[in-house]
Formats: sequence, C-alpha cells, structure tokens
Amino acid sequence: MTALIPSYAARGESALGVVIERFLRKHQDAADEYRGYFAEKQDVLAKLSWAVAKRVEANGQPMADVPAQAVDALRGALIRRSPDQAESFGEWFAENASTLTALARGITKELIAQKAAPTADLQVLPDEDDTDLWSPKERTAANVRAIEILQSGQPIGEPERRDILLYSGFGGLSLDAVED
Repeated sequence: MTALIPSYAARGESALGVVIERFLRKHQDAADEYRGYFAEKQDVLAKLSWAVAKRVEANGQPMADVPAQAVDALRGALIRRSPDQAESFGEWFAENASTLTALARGITKELIAQKAAPTADLQVLPDEDDTDLWSPKERTAANVRAIEILQSGQPIGEPERRDILLYSGFGGLSLDAVED
C-alpha cells in the first residue's frame, strides 16, 4: 500500500528534480559526485521541496522569504522528531546551509514559474474573431486598438480584454491602412 502525499508535495518533488537536473548540467565536471550527494540526501531534499511547495502555495509571505523559512522549518521538524540527534542535525544544517538554501531558492523559482505558465484553459475566440481571416486594414485597426488600450493605463474590463486578444502583430501590415 502506497502512502498518498499532498499535491503540493508532488509539485515540490517535481520542481526539485528540475532544479537538480539544471544543477548537474551546469556542473558537469563534478556531476557524479553531486549526483551521489543528492541520492544520499534524497529523503531530506524531498522534505525540503515539500516545505517550499507548501509555502509557495500558501502565498501568504514574500517569495524571497520562502527558501530560508523552508530550511528552518525542515531543521525544526527533524529535531522535533529526533530530539536526541538535535546536535548532529544542527551541525549538518550549518555545514549544508548554503546548498540547502540554494536548492530551496531554485525550487521556489521553479514553482513560481510553473504557477505563472499558461494553462490549457485559455480563452478561445470565436471564428469571426480569427484575425488570420481579416483584411490587412481590419487587422491593423485591431492592433492599434489593442495598443491604445494598453497605453491608456485605464482598468481593463472584459470588452477591452477581448480587444487586446485580437492583437496579431504588425508583420506584413502598414499603419497607412488605417489613417483617415
């Protein structure tokens, strides 16, 4: 029977995997040594990734504070679980503080990037709003309208948002087409 882990923990471990792979690519000269270290500390690093992910999901604190708070929370949890090993945990965390904080910082950045990535539920415009089917004059006018909305600094409501979504770029278009 496998234990269920919270969804934030799975996302944290996934982000940890990405961070470790990037680290190993960056340090190819010592990749085997680092790979061994990461494998040996796999359980602690997984728990670190959970602590980071839980804080990123809670989103109730500045993201810059997440790495240090996650490392501190992990140290505290390990000491509470095994108070007789508090001294050795303290020493290990002191020796590995920069590595753990760097990993936690990388995990935080990766999780934030994943949260910001577009999802599959993007709004799809109806066929009549497919700018590829419009004349160059219509496309240019829609592009100018989108730019005007963004430059206005006014709040963007649903009608403005729809107009911004019609922006198609100016490749092959001329502003002369919309001059009156």
